[in-house]
Amino acid sequence: MPEKRMSPAPVALDSYDSRIGALLRRLSDGSPFKLHDASDLYGLHALAEFLQYEIDGSFQTDVNEYMVQPFCLVFVCPDAIAGFKAEDPERAIEVIRAMGAAFGKVTRKADRAARFGVDFVTLLRRTSPRSIKESYVSRVTEPLVAAALEAGLPTTLSFGIAGHPDSAVKGVEDLFLKAIYALEEARRLGPGSVVAYDVRSMPAMSDAMIRKLTEEAE
Repeated sequence: MPEKRMSPAPVALDSYDSRIGALLRRLSDGSPFKLHDASDLYGLHALAEFLQYEIDGSFQTDVNEYMVQPFCLVFVCPDAIAGFKAEDPERAIEVIRAMGAAFGKVTRKADRAARFGVDFVTLLRRTSPRSIKESYVSRVTEPLVAAALEAGLPTTLSFGIAGHPDSAVKGVEDLFLKAIYALEEARRLGPGSVVAYDVRSMPAMSDAMIRKLTEEAE
């Protein structure tokens, strides 16, 4: 009988935290499961556990049934929030809470939506980066931008996407890093950009790349 899988996500992400410290602290609010802000969104470790389950299941079907169950991790960043947060922290919190409530409502029950600091992220099952670019981005953008505007912040959204098997994901940490890298590339391109991690043109998540992302986050 195969050994029962112990829950590795918190341990894996503790290691991930030590490897890219400042970057993860920028994203994480420290909540182990759901946030207590009326948005019903998940925290970092809860989402990581869902991702670990998807990765385990996908790798198992790949080996035993010669098929892969695709999924994507999508980061969503309100482009104007950084400056607004510096000018009026309390209003910025109101904006993030309003956007969080809207984000939870547009997420399918089969998927998982979370928030890391001022960024939103979702696990989307049975979909591809191409499908996300063609349909999900527009579906999410309208309600989130409207919620932000109503709370007092006109903003665009930038998206970073990492998909399996498209991004050759090795594990939870690798998936997070690739999605974060895609988001940082989108932010470099300018407000409202959408970038999917591409193994053909983007670097592997080496120690040097982790240091680079960390330095940019500090």
